Amino acid sequence: MTGSLRDALAEIADHAPVADIPDDLWESAHRPRRRTVVAAAFAAAAVIASAAGLGIVLHHESPPPATPIPGPGAVPSHIYRIPDRLTGPLETDLAVGRSSVAYMTQAGIPVVVTARDGRYHLLGLPAFLGQDDAGGFSTLLGTGFALSPDGRSLAYAYAAGYDAAGTPSVTGVRVLDLETGGIRTVELPPQGQGTQVRLVTWSPDSRWLAWEGQVASSWHSGAADFRDAARGRIAPGATTSQPLETRLGSEAGMAVDDRGVVVTVDGNRVAVSPRRGPERIRPVHPTPREVRSSEMAAHALAYDPTGQHVTIASTMPSARAYRLDTHRLTYQARALPALAGSGSWVLPLGWLSRSDGLVSVSEVRPVIGRSDSYTGATVEAGRIVLTRWKGGEPSSRVVARLDELMPDTVSVAVDLMTAAQPTHAFPPPRWPSSTPWSTIAGLSGLGALGLGWLGFVALARRRARR
Repeated sequence: MTGSLRDALAEIADHAPVADIPDDLWESAHRPRRRTVVAAAFAAAAVIASAAGLGIVLHHESPPPATPIPGPGAVPSHIYRIPDRLTGPLETDLAVGRSSVAYMTQAGIPVVVTARDGRYHLLGLPAFLGQDDAGGFSTLLGTGFALSPDGRSLAYAYAAGYDAAGTPSVTGVRVLDLETGGIRTVELPPQGQGTQVRLVTWSPDSRWLAWEGQVASSWHSGAADFRDAARGRIAPGATTSQPLETRLGSEAGMAVDDRGVVVTVDGNRVAVSPRRGPERIRPVHPTPREVRSSEMAAHALAYDPTGQHVTIASTMPSARAYRLDTHRLTYQARALPALAGSGSWVLPLGWLSRSDGLVSVSEVRPVIGRSDSYTGATVEAGRIVLTRWKGGEPSSRVVARLDELMPDTVSVAVDLMTAAQPTHAFPPPRWPSSTPWSTIAGLSGLGALGLGWLGFVALARRRARR
């Protein structure tokens, strides 16, 4: 029986039709499995990339807090340049606290360094001329911007109420209280199409202000033409400015003392503007060549606490700092450290006492063949130098380093310095990540896409089992 059944089955098999099996059947059966594995790996990588992107975002928005030092704070021994890639976000809560240093970036962004923690703040100052100027001429020609000697206030030029052509309706000076965030506005009387304030300077007691600017005959988006110089004096707490005579050139330096007396120096001429009475102009002879350069823009001078001496800016080639005795009308010089060779730019920063003055010394690399000209020159790293003017052997010493900054925008809170301990070594700043926001957004988008694809594959497999 068993043998007959085997024979019958063999006979059936011999006569049955042959099945046609495709050669790629095995490959086709395994393809969905591989697709699922690849999709899962892709999604996992995307999730990891998304997490990395989120980590970069968090690092960008939350730089590590700095540890405050005791007391009112200090001036840093190294003043760093904000990287060019960092143009924001700008801080709109302006109550950042007492600050030690202020300067402007090449893009016209105001920066302050808070005194207790050494942190760098990019400020969004309302209507600040350096930021709101679409044409960029204010940054090139100078923009009023100065930290007070006590580090509590920041004065800056503003322009507001632009019309469709880009012409401002109001211009003037604003004073920011860095501790409260409050702003005092000093609107200048209408002249021409507005006054571009190129310079503001403080009295040693941080109460008076003096300013210099130019009246625009044409001011619109992208360009401006200026005709007349303008100067003024702002009393403590005032919201108006007292105009001053402008018989000296627009490239003169200015300073104001604790009584509100303004001195304007244009090389070999000195103009003194008392609080009452006419301006007096007197000649100064001899005048050092370095303080008579025709290439010097309007700049701040620095009165000492006695109201008798002012430190003067000097141009290349210069290896000395100068001060002017406004009573005797004589210049006095002090040699600077060897770092200031031919090609240096010396600018006043203030006084720590009646004997100790502070200047910045920036190295300038001139165009080949034009060692006596700033045209096309490159400003390199510099130093802050403390110079003793009175008593004993004259001395000058470096107290801080400057990165490649625009030196004529730098101001320092000298009230936070002493001759014995002028600066403090804060840790180097940790700038936010350099990863572009487009890359971060791409990583995050990739992560979201991966999560979506993973969910789709899981749903498809679940339906396939049903």
